Amino acid sequence: CPSGDHLAICTHLQTQKPKREHKIVSFRAFRDISIDDLVTDITNSQTLQSIEGTTEELVERYNTGLQELLDKHAPLQTKVITIRPNTPWYNDSLRAAKRNRRKAERKMRKPNLTVHTEIYKEACIIYNKLMLQTKKDYYSSKIEENSNDRRHLFKLTNTLMGCKRDTVLPSTDNDKSLANKFCDFFIGIIISIRNKLSENQTDNDVLRADVKFIGERMEALAPVTPEEVRKTIIHASAKSCELDPIPTSLLKPCLDSLLPIITAIMNQSLLNSEVPTQFKQAIVRPLLKKPGLVARRLEDHLDTNTLHDNLQSAYRARHSTETALLRVHQDIAAALDNNSCVVLIMLDLSAAFDVIDHPILLKRLEHAYGISGSVLLWFHSYLNSAKLLNVPRTKTKTYGEKRFDKCAANLWNSLPVEIKHIDSLTVFKKALKTHLFKLAYQ
Repeated sequence: CPSGDHLAICTHLQTQKPKREHKIVSFRAFRDISIDDLVTDITNSQTLQSIEGTTEELVERYNTGLQELLDKHAPLQTKVITIRPNTPWYNDSLRAAKRNRRKAERKMRKPNLTVHTEIYKEACIIYNKLMLQTKKDYYSSKIEENSNDRRHLFKLTNTLMGCKRDTVLPSTDNDKSLANKFCDFFIGIIISIRNKLSENQTDNDVLRADVKFIGERMEALAPVTPEEVRKTIIHASAKSCELDPIPTSLLKPCLDSLLPIITAIMNQSLLNSEVPTQFKQAIVRPLLKKPGLVARRLEDHLDTNTLHDNLQSAYRARHSTETALLRVHQDIAAALDNNSCVVLIMLDLSAAFDVIDHPILLKRLEHAYGISGSVLLWFHSYLNSAKLLNVPRTKTKTYGEKRFDKCAANLWNSLPVEIKHIDSLTVFKKALKTHLFKLAYQ
């Protein structure tokens, strides 16, 4: 009978090292591409060297031609990779100690002497102690840095405990329907906010606070030059998007061969007041830090006519959040010096950029900023997504140009932009009828 109430328990646990996770990834060997061969193929490509056609046709040829060449020089490949744990604490000292340990192990295996075995054991002890101390120092410093940030502390704790939190998504049949549900949900929020903001407003109230522009109106955008396009692309970031037909790192070395078609796309877009449909697609909405070709022309118009608001501190040269903070601080300090009370009201509007009413924006651009003509139509095209119809190829021996699917598509594509963007069917019928009568009696 044992002398106490505590008994020793002996057991044998079947433990083993967890298996590595594997993942199949797709990639292209961009570094193996010969730039000279790629430039030669671009120069000899009739698809990429032809600059005739509509904006949509030029963009389609540009994307298709580059995609075909990319598949030729760097075909899509797949491989299985091993997902290894993240080791941010691994430094040069550990790397050197591990190298010494491997060197001692190789010496131990060749002659199999006792002295080499002892050297190898000593190297293992040194590496293990250094690894533990490095981990301790790294995570101690991280905890100290985030001592006042509970979010990072909890995240760090979960990492140390090996806790993985998978994203829990609503049950759905497929990913596409789930994405559409999320989209409908956020669009519903935006529509609700806009409806609440415009409940007590009329069309006359929209431009009430704006001063009507009386200067020289901006009615046309000057065509871009090849050198201007080259300078913009060269100074652009090297980042790329999955929707790009070719990575920026390859686009810049091949720019001389692609400059004619890129310049033609830009000038066709400005001339026809039409933003290509594919230019409106994005996986991630980037934050525009540098002005583009159209933005630079608009900025020149605003500067020339002194149309910037004096209190604007964003999307403006030499103005930022620091400028806004300095102005608010100055106003508060000046009011307190005058023995006045200060009340600060801050408005944080949810989805502020998406809440902007596009018809109101276009009205303000025309009324208060002097934007009209083809420039206003270009902005209208950018904010809307009316598409050109695909004109099918026909056999002239049968119906030819009289086929409905051909003549109807040609008619739609030839309509003015303002008619194609009419929302009301009744208004569209009247505008179409008027347009056709004008064509018939001109």
